[in-house]
Amino acid sequence: MDVEAARNHEIVRGDHRHVDEDIEVEMHVNRVLSAKGGHPHIVRLRDEFIQDGFDHLIFDYCSGGDLFEALDQGPFKTSVAQRYFGQIAHAIAFMHTKGIAHRDLSLENVLLHNDQCYVCDFGLAASVSCRSHDIVGKPYYIAPEALDGRGYDPSKADVWSLGVMLFMMLTGVPLCTSATLNDRRFVYLKCHGLRGLLLSWHIDMGPEELDLLEHMLCVDPSRRIRVDQVLAHAFVNGGGGFERIDNSHSTKTEPPPHKASVTSKAFAVMLRFFRQPNVDVPVM
Repeated sequence: MDVEAARNHEIVRGDHRHVDEDIEVEMHVNRVLSAKGGHPHIVRLRDEFIQDGFDHLIFDYCSGGDLFEALDQGPFKTSVAQRYFGQIAHAIAFMHTKGIAHRDLSLENVLLHNDQCYVCDFGLAASVSCRSHDIVGKPYYIAPEALDGRGYDPSKADVWSLGVMLFMMLTGVPLCTSATLNDRRFVYLKCHGLRGLLLSWHIDMGPEELDLLEHMLCVDPSRRIRVDQVLAHAFVNGGGGFERIDNSHSTKTEPPPHKASVTSKAFAVMLRFFRQPNVDVPVM
C-alpha cells in the first residue's frame, strides 16, 4: 500500500488484484459515513477509482502528523487534552449512531491539521450490534474483555480505548502494556482502581478528568459508560459528573508498578518505543 500527498489530499493506493479485507472494510465504512453526511472530525474519503490495476482512495490531507507524535514534548496541557478528546469522542459517537464501532482507536489513528483532530483508519471496524470475537487493534488500547476470548461489545471496547487515549494525553505514558493479568500495571489497576494507580505514581489529576477516566476505564464492561455518556460528562461539555466508582477489589498491599518517566530528555525516544503496530495478542 502506497501513500502520497497531493496538495490538500492524500492518496492511498493498493493493488486491485489483491485487495485485503481491511481495505474493503475501510472503503465500506467511508462510504457509509460519507452517505450520512460525514463528520467534521473524521478524515473524509473524497474519491476512489481504479487506475492501472490499482485502487486509489483520495482522503483529505492532514499536515500535522498523528496525535501520538504530538506527545513527543510530553503530556498535553489539560485544556489541550480536553479539546482534542472532545473532538475525538464526538467523532466516535457519530460512528456509533451509524452502527459502526472503530475497534482500532489509538493516538496513532488520530491525525492533526490546523490543530484539529481527525479520526482515521477504519479497516478493523465492525457493527455495534454484533458481539466481536477477534482480537484486533494495538495492545496498549485493547479492552480487557477483548482479550479473554469470550466475545465483547465493540462499542464498549471503543470507550476503553478512548479512555486509554485520554490517559496518555494527560500523563504521557500508556496505562498498561496489555490489559491482562500478566501485566503488573493492569493488575494494580484492577485491585486498587485508577486513583490508587495514580497515587502510587504521585500523579495529580483534576477531579473532572479523573471522574471521567474512572468511568471509562472500568475493567467490567457492564459498569463502563457509553460514548454518549462520555459526551454528557463535565470534562467534555461542562455537564454533571457521575457517581464515584470504587474499582478496588482487593485489600492486598503490594508494591505499585513503576511509571515511565515523563520528564526525561529521552521522552521522544521513549515515545517512539511505545508506538505500536497492530499485532496479534495472546488470549488471557
